[in-house]
Amino acid sequence: MDVTELRISDADRHHIGEVLRNARAEGRLTEAEVTERTAQLPSLRTFGELDRLVADLPIPAPSSVLVPTLADGQVDPERPLRLDGGMSSDGRTGVWTLPRRIELAGGMGSVRLDCLEALCPHDRVDIAVSGGAGSVVVIVPEGWAADIQAVQKSWGSAKSTIGTVPDPGCPVLMFEGNMAMGSLRVRNANWFDRRRQLRRLRKQRKLELTTGWTQSNPEIENPSTLR
Repeated sequence: MDVTELRISDADRHHIGEVLRNARAEGRLTEAEVTERTAQLPSLRTFGELDRLVADLPIPAPSSVLVPTLADGQVDPERPLRLDGGMSSDGRTGVWTLPRRIELAGGMGSVRLDCLEALCPHDRVDIAVSGGAGSVVVIVPEGWAADIQAVQKSWGSAKSTIGTVPDPGCPVLMFEGNMAMGSLRVRNANWFDRRRQLRRLRKQRKLELTTGWTQSNPEIENPSTLR
């Protein structure tokens, strides 16, 4: 089946919303263009429609990097999520679902995998990293664990500040690969991450009020409690 014909989830729509806001911050889109395209998101149904919405932006087509869903709404565990910093940056944030395998390539840019609001239906997630000359940052909630022993540092670096044994009900991220001249950091959220999360949630609340489209992770704390 053509991947562009697969149905998208609210998490996919939200990810593209983040892409559009980043494009506005970089001066690639005007505020009016972002507003117009964001208003279209609730009515989009397939990856092909997402591709067309951002076809004029210098990013990989959503159908090539987003994790498609099965007919029952579950993430396809056999399709890995691939993020590549290239000469710029790539990442995933907000509400999304981890597949069983993730591939992260720093290139000469940066990759940021923010799992603070992510859902993980697996006990273990395998993550292959290729540092290149870039940086890879993975941010996880409290209770998650990570094992980076299989990552070769070469001329680069790899560091994890979280434990290797997860709390009950939490996953462990198993890393492998070679950092070459790049860097890998695995950590919990810091103050800046929490502030960024709060700003994103406020923008999402504003979007919900203006479009009537609601997309959230029921497990995340109330935005009003974030400091």
